[in-house]
Amino acid sequence: FDAAIDAAASQLAAVIQNHGPDSVGFLVAPWGTNEEAFAVQKLARGLGSAMVDSTAGPLQRAVNSALTGAFGTDHLPASLEDI
Repeated sequence: FDAAIDAAASQLAAVIQNHGPDSVGFLVAPWGTNEEAFAVQKLARGLGSAMVDSTAGPLQRAVNSALTGAFGTDHLPASLEDI
């Protein structure tokens, strides 16, 4: 776990150094708690990024639109129960 965190932090730092802090973004699940969303926002701002979104925002609307175009519904046609 520690090695994975170190690798992720190293890669994130490299991206920020090479492309600036707004080149990274953070997504918060809509079912997450306010405290979790606050922690992600605090992390993003600590890294200098203002790019924080919830999947209930524009990203979710784009995904729903793509799914509806492909399948006629915004729900995937299969579920884990089907598998």
